[in-house]
Amino acid sequence: MGSAQAGGSDGGPWLANFGAPVSYSGEASAGPADGQAVVGVTSWGFDAGGPKIQGASWFGQNAEFPAADYGGYGAGNIGALVQHICTHSTVGIAC
Repeated sequence: MGSAQAGGSDGGPWLANFGAPVSYSGEASAGPADGQAVVGVTSWGFDAGGPKIQGASWFGQNAEFPAADYGGYGAGNIGALVQHICTHSTVGIAC
C-alpha cells in the first residue's frame, strides 16, 4: 500500500477499524471480535525514488497455521506465536 512513512517504520502495527463500528459486504463477517485490531506489522518497503510503498506480514490463518485457536491465544500464525512465547518463555513474560 502507498505510504508516506520512511525507513525506521518496520515493526509498526497495521490497525483495522480504528474503534469505529465495522460495516461488511459480500461474504465478510466480524468473526469473534469486531472492534479495533492489529492485523499485521510493517515488514518491508521502498522509500527511495518512485512510489513509496510498504507491505506487512498479516496475522491470520493459513496453510502452515490453520487452527482457529492455539491454546486460547488466538487463531493462525499470531495465535501460534503467542502460544509458543507464553508457554516456552524463560524470561517471565506475562501472558
